[in-house]
Amino acid sequence: MCRHFKVQDSYSDGFRTSTGLAEGCGLSVYGMLLVDHLFALWMRHQAPSIRTLSYVDDWQTYSQSPAFASRQLELVEQYASLWDLTVDRKKTFGWSTCPETRRLLRTHGIRVLHQARELGGHLGISRKHTNHTVTQRMSELDDLWTKLKASRARHHAKVHVLRAVAWPRGLHAIASAPVGDSVWLELRRKATGALGCHKPGVNGNLLLGLVEALVDPQLVGLLWTCRSVRAQCTVDFWDTAVALVSLGELDLPPTLLRPLLLVGCVRSVCLFNAMAWSVMSLGVSIYIR
Repeated sequence: MCRHFKVQDSYSDGFRTSTGLAEGCGLSVYGMLLVDHLFALWMRHQAPSIRTLSYVDDWQTYSQSPAFASRQLELVEQYASLWDLTVDRKKTFGWSTCPETRRLLRTHGIRVLHQARELGGHLGISRKHTNHTVTQRMSELDDLWTKLKASRARHHAKVHVLRAVAWPRGLHAIASAPVGDSVWLELRRKATGALGCHKPGVNGNLLLGLVEALVDPQLVGLLWTCRSVRAQCTVDFWDTAVALVSLGELDLPPTLLRPLLLVGCVRSVCLFNAMAWSVMSLGVSIYIR
């Protein structure tokens, strides 16, 4: 296939390619779908005990057998070679909840991680509280805060920027990692300052949580987490998972959705209590003057 680069009304010299899918071509979406589907079928034929998950060029393999821990990468590279493609070893990593399996992966030259950025979200594979992916995305909003503070736009326009730009950008995949109260406090402080409401005595909880609707970052993060639960989990998720965690009968890593959701709900109740709201039984809330 002969391809050309177009810059305005000028075309580059043509060059021919025999592998890969042209980025920007409508057929490349369908072509990558076929590649991923064949990847799942090929892996199922080679090693039925290995599960596969794929999203475009992000290929993942899972196995509960330590014997397949090192062979998974070999199979992936064999499949890529059939398409005349190569696997980027710098972006490739392995993980395991078993220390012995992690040592086995390292002996075969596979990089082992305890946390990683996966499709924009945070992937934590240990009992350690990790949220680097999420907090890094929040810190990238510093340039936006500076521009928003210097803007001459009206207050309601700046509030709209928080809803439409800041939180979709900074809280993307917020349901994938736990975030401490100090992080929410700092993010709330920066948002309040960007709105120009930095006078002494201004309470960011009241301003973003009560005066304005759905602007408080912690509340938005909790709502998006609940939305993920509704979209991805069954109805009995609350009884069989969240309830057991809340009662202490189920011990899970802090990066799973169940403890994340529970911690978010508890912190929201504490936040309401701090603002003179009290949550009673059956979810009834009252305001104490």
